[in-house]
Amino acid sequence: MRDLVIASLVLAAVASACVYAFSRLVPMLVASPEADCSVRNSKS
Repeated sequence: MRDLVIASLVLAAVASACVYAFSRLVPMLVASPEADCSVRNSKS
């Protein structure tokens, strides 16, 4: 029973870390094409 509690805590920690990383990555992925286009436009 204790192993189940530990496993669920670890799973919750991993899930929250994934959600945090995902929420940090998505704005970068969304912003990078726009930034890339603006860099290309300013060069030309």
